[in-house]
Amino acid sequence: MMNTQDIDSEVIPSDYPADLFCIRHSSSHLLAWAVKNYFAKEGEVQFGIGPAIQDGFYYDFLLPRPIKEDDLIEIEAVMKKLLKHDHLFVSSQLEIDQALNHFNKQPFKCETIQDIVARTGAAKISTYTVGEFTDLCRGPHVKSTKEIHSEAVKLLSFSGAYWKGDNTKQSLTRIYGTAWRSKEELEEYITLRAEAEKRDHRKIGKQLGLFHFDETAPGMPYWLPDGLTIYHELVNYCRSVNKKNSYAEVSTPLINRKTLWETSGHWEFYRDDMYLITTHEDHQEHKEIDFALKPMNCPNAMVVFNLKRHSYRDLPLRLADCDTLHRNEASGALHGLLRVRQFHQDDAHIFLREDQIESECTSLLKMCQIFYATFNMTYTFRLGTRPEGFIGDTKVWGKAQQTLINILDKQVGRENYIIAEGEGAFYGPKIDILMHDSLKRTWQMGTIQLDFQLPERFNCKYVDESGNFVTPVVIHRAIYGSLERFIGVLIEHLSGNLPVWLAPCQVVFVPIADKHIPFCKEKVAQFEELGIRCYVDERNERMNLKIRDAEISKIPYILVFGDKEIANNNVSYRQRGTNVSKQLPLEEFLSKVIDEIKNKLLN
Repeated sequence: MMNTQDIDSEVIPSDYPADLFCIRHSSSHLLAWAVKNYFAKEGEVQFGIGPAIQDGFYYDFLLPRPIKEDDLIEIEAVMKKLLKHDHLFVSSQLEIDQALNHFNKQPFKCETIQDIVARTGAAKISTYTVGEFTDLCRGPHVKSTKEIHSEAVKLLSFSGAYWKGDNTKQSLTRIYGTAWRSKEELEEYITLRAEAEKRDHRKIGKQLGLFHFDETAPGMPYWLPDGLTIYHELVNYCRSVNKKNSYAEVSTPLINRKTLWETSGHWEFYRDDMYLITTHEDHQEHKEIDFALKPMNCPNAMVVFNLKRHSYRDLPLRLADCDTLHRNEASGALHGLLRVRQFHQDDAHIFLREDQIESECTSLLKMCQIFYATFNMTYTFRLGTRPEGFIGDTKVWGKAQQTLINILDKQVGRENYIIAEGEGAFYGPKIDILMHDSLKRTWQMGTIQLDFQLPERFNCKYVDESGNFVTPVVIHRAIYGSLERFIGVLIEHLSGNLPVWLAPCQVVFVPIADKHIPFCKEKVAQFEELGIRCYVDERNERMNLKIRDAEISKIPYILVFGDKEIANNNVSYRQRGTNVSKQLPLEEFLSKVIDEIKNKLLN
């Protein structure tokens, strides 16, 4: 067992097992040492950074030559050879001059040292040495390499990466790997990873014609007709739940003047992630005005609240907004629908009195339960506390954080959520909703954020029982989170086999012969009248090919009609994922499908 007594918990993410983090962080150093040895005869290797990441680690290098797949196999072999010996991880503290001298042939390390000094004013730099490799690092690590199982480490892939993620800087080679506690854990991960590659939403999305990404709009999806159907169904479901919970929906401008973002604090704390626009008022060149595309809806929700006077009796006031948002994500971070620059969020801002916070948050937690149960997804909560860059008073922050802790303790129990220090929004603490999919992956999706700051900055007021003007509290709430990301996760969670209510095409009619087409068209009209998305496959192809194509398209129900079915007003149907045909009276089948759609059943 690993000794975790000396682990620096501030370095390790709150939801990351400490022993695995140390194994993977140490494995990245081992990778760097192996790369240094492997390329020793070919030239100098320049070292970038090598962190532990979710499910593994990576290290960035400037190599003497381009890397090949065969190199990866050989480098892994070098790593395993190093693991045959017991090498200690030794920590040291170097004076700045000593550190710069030690790494004088490593420009990326020297730049990192200078950055640390500029940012923190540090007089010393922390390093770790394992065997013949020393790296800038504050840890934590395993005590020695004997704590890393040689059969539980594997190199996975390599790619290009820019130094510091800046495409104006040096292009490096990033090598990815994974490490686990045992050979069995590694094998399970490799199996799940292979399954994840099959389920990649980008592949399935292209296969099913759901969305498209174009080089002219990086990170901004084109929603194709079938994909837009999925999007609209999810939004409609959200709206139906909102309506039952007394939400009013608004739509606000996509572009606002700089002054709005200055008031909210986004101009100071979020500007680098916003799309900024400088234009000329009334086309007069000497009158420049700064605008920005909105990255979130909250400031505009404050504007809407201030349009009229509110009484304490009006609260909670729940305003929903599903407008388009834009965030200037780094190009290297973009990943299909999972990380985009243009997206939609099932946003809501709830204005309320302080005495209503607990009941409202409790209601929101129950709403989460309803939503995620619909998709057969389990979830946990993570509380994000005050970040380094924040607005407002620390006492108010402390009060807000304690309020959320008390609610979570009461509703789910202290052992059933994690606290992520410093991961709150700049205006308030938040509860993040972490969804767990069928491949044992965790995704941060929805959020519940408690905000005492923005309503104060926008001078939002309501009239209390005594006739005094009081600043409301605001809860920022999203259940899906980004609709784009939710759809990407859902596609992979279900391997593209969407439930009937979400499927772009719910039923396909396959006539055995051309003479059966008119009957099928008649029934399609009947089904469509009842809101079922369907069509007749009239192609001049064999029936088996039509069935096969419907299966590839992941259509939930395939109906086959011939003389017998028409004569008896029956349907011969095949449900997605089975090779068995079943018979039902047509009206009974119709009722079955309508029930699945109405109750949003997972089939």
